Amino acid sequence: MRFLCALMLTLGSTLLAAEPKAAPSAAVDILDLSLGTLLLPGTSEDDPASWPARSVFDDAKDRGWGSAKGAAFPHEFVFELAQPYALSEWMVDSKAVQEDTYPGIAARKMQLSVSMESRNKGFKPVTTIELAKGGDSKSVKLPEKTTARWLKITVLSNWGNPHYTQLMETAIQGVPMGPVPKVDFTGIFGTADGPIRFQQKGDAILGCYDYQQGQLTGRVKGSVATLQWRQEENKSSGTALVVLGNGGQSLGGEWYTTDGSFGGRWDGPKLKPNEGPKCRPPSDNPVATSLKSAKRAVLYGIRFASDSHVPLPESEDSLNEVLAVLKNQNTLRLEVQGHTDSTSTQAHNQALSTKRAEAVVKWLTDKGIAPVRLRGKGYGSSHAVADNKTPQGRTLNRRVELILIE
Repeated sequence: MRFLCALMLTLGSTLLAAEPKAAPSAAVDILDLSLGTLLLPGTSEDDPASWPARSVFDDAKDRGWGSAKGAAFPHEFVFELAQPYALSEWMVDSKAVQEDTYPGIAARKMQLSVSMESRNKGFKPVTTIELAKGGDSKSVKLPEKTTARWLKITVLSNWGNPHYTQLMETAIQGVPMGPVPKVDFTGIFGTADGPIRFQQKGDAILGCYDYQQGQLTGRVKGSVATLQWRQEENKSSGTALVVLGNGGQSLGGEWYTTDGSFGGRWDGPKLKPNEGPKCRPPSDNPVATSLKSAKRAVLYGIRFASDSHVPLPESEDSLNEVLAVLKNQNTLRLEVQGHTDSTSTQAHNQALSTKRAEAVVKWLTDKGIAPVRLRGKGYGSSHAVADNKTPQGRTLNRRVELILIE
């Protein structure tokens, strides 16, 4: 049986498989998992499924954080940044809290503290914000030369509810100081789903876990890895974004199911070699391995400058992996499909994804692949594999996929 191998290229309206590059002087929201920011454990939570602490910095103001019932003040959110930042503005929002059901539940007074020393000490108060009763949104400019590698946001009070406190969103604008640090994911990390083994070479990352013979392939940018997971036994697959923090000793991130729904968190410490899974990461060409096992391969290494359809030089390794598959399996035909996140307009995303798909086709034909084996097509933002409401979801939606079809 012959297969048509559809190469689905989900290429965002900004950089593919990496956070969009801002101009050197432009501030970004630094509370962003896709930038390598980790929320450290310890925040009180009412319901980790519906009111988790992670929702307070996910860009979605219709969902937020709720404290555990009866938990005493203060409530602390401690963040580890991937690198030092110069901070400029702090925003908090409580407008969509459940005030009608739980009067006085909205967060009231909050404090921002910063540290350049460690996650445990050296914190210095910077400023406070008081939100109005019933739900409010406020921002405050921060003093010049406010710098941080760790942040602590402390909820000091609410408006009188004796059982719960809620907050919908917080954001902090800042500019990175210095180059993005490089990390090595190689090692074993504990998660709620069991230990995961990673192996990194250059910006390529492979991994595995024992459940359903799970395998992982992806790319690393700074301290962030964008991944495809797939399971040999039940033939399912999906995507994930994980961050390496605490000097390489902690993993944090989240994974999405086959249909793009939120699947769960992958958080945990680095383990000893004898605490790892029995599995070993795949050793063959990751594109070929993914196509063989899941009939689908997600490639996060093909990258473009913002609003450009010309592959960046750093895309060479991923493109060469696709080229090798075509040369080794000369009966395969590839459809190169472009997909974006949901930023910009549908028409713009459609046009950009088409141009990028065609650019990948051209790169492959220039390397000697017969044009009749390739077809380029753009899909805009219509095929999301993660939540477009969050920065990490949008990052995962900018991707390259190979899918085998009859």
